[in-house]
Amino acid sequence: MYEPSRLKYPLRRKGKRGSGAWERQTWDQALTQVADTLLDVALLEDLTRVIRVVRPDPREAIGLELEQHRKGVLILLGAPRA
Repeated sequence: MYEPSRLKYPLRRKGKRGSGAWERQTWDQALTQVADTLLDVALLEDLTRVIRVVRPDPREAIGLELEQHRKGVLILLGAPRA
């Protein structure tokens, strides 16, 4: 957290991959880009490319909570209710 070389703000690659050129973005720009990309992939391609379908052990409290969140996200993205 206090490492001097840590990222303090979002960066977006500028130019070709591996060129080492980056441009600074606001947090709002970065989060909007991530959300838009996830929605595009989920809605235009396949939900499984966005959400890894893992079935946690429902007997464990954390497993049940994760499963409920996973189902909620899938429904928000347009998956049919199971």
